[in-house]
Amino acid sequence: MSDGPERGWTREVDVGETVRFGSCPCSECRPDVQVGTTEWFRFAVEVTGAAGLWFLSNASPELTVAVRDAEERSQYVLLPPGRAVVPVPFEIALVEAPGYRLIVFGPEPRWLPATHPSALFAERLDTLQPGTAYMAVLRALCRGEALAETLPSSAEIAARLEEEGLTLTRKAVDHHIDYLFRRLYPDWGPHRTPRGWKRTAVAAAVTGSEVLKAGLRRSVNRG
Repeated sequence: MSDGPERGWTREVDVGETVRFGSCPCSECRPDVQVGTTEWFRFAVEVTGAAGLWFLSNASPELTVAVRDAEERSQYVLLPPGRAVVPVPFEIALVEAPGYRLIVFGPEPRWLPATHPSALFAERLDTLQPGTAYMAVLRALCRGEALAETLPSSAEIAARLEEEGLTLTRKAVDHHIDYLFRRLYPDWGPHRTPRGWKRTAVAAAVTGSEVLKAGLRRSVNRG
């Protein structure tokens, strides 16, 4: 756990250990780790380590604490004063209150082998047939774009394929992207999904690119 890049200190919290981080104007509370200074409000949070996860308690008598996912800040949990032993699902979390910010690096998330996204997508990709038009669309979609922020449009994919001797209209490319999305994300259901979102989702499943996955999360949050 750290109080941010400007200070640069870290404190490890072992499994079963509880460490109180805080600041108090009375100087009598004596947290395990002093965090900043304040003249008005007592700030105190307790981090408890556990196997595979961690817990946070808000011991502040007046301050509400926000716990945000550092990788997707629209995801957050609010802990009112006195809320105790809340499991935090974020691997990297920002613990924030007015005038304070702590960064908690939790344990890496654990997955059941049968449901890890990489394993699921690998199984589903194995069911796709090589030599088909939709596989040509898939290759054109992902070719050279593993670390790109912007994926090719359906028109650009059609132009790439025409250079290779395969003529497809933009609408045909759209159809194949829809098909690939349904094959890779069969549990998505009947929700109406923008095609640009589908293109990003398909590319993320195939390339495993963290950049593309971040773009996918942003697209999901925009709805």
